[in-house]
Amino acid sequence: MNIDLNTLTFGLGILALTTTQGLTATWSDSSDKGLALYENGKPSSGQLKLVCDPENLWGDNTSLQSPQFYLMVTINNQPISNDTLAVQTDHGYSGTFRAEGGSVLAMSNKRGWNKLIAALSAPGRVMVKAGKRQFTLNVTNPADLRCKLHG
Repeated sequence: MNIDLNTLTFGLGILALTTTQGLTATWSDSSDKGLALYENGKPSSGQLKLVCDPENLWGDNTSLQSPQFYLMVTINNQPISNDTLAVQTDHGYSGTFRAEGGSVLAMSNKRGWNKLIAALSAPGRVMVKAGKRQFTLNVTNPADLRCKLHG
């Protein structure tokens, strides 16, 4: 088998660029039973899913905000199994969150959660790391993620 060195070099360069720059990704949104659902990325390579209750439909007490605000992360078709999740963006955001059962619960850190939502709403690169597993998304569209906590 003969492999052209120029073709191999070009192919490796494209692979390195894709890995460094991240996958081009856009936020999609939907709703289910009153919950706002947002997805970005692909489960096979890296995906973020937000589940939020902006209308407080699932709150136990109408005077308290609903606890139904989650960020779920999937890498290689598997939910994260680490107890921490780190998120960085190319516009200066950096945060680390406690994760349980493959997701981050917003109520454990309201201020940090709101900063995370603001960072994820902006276009740019988002780097996500859980233990030794990581991925990068190149978010191309600004998003109206209705997931901020009040109070």
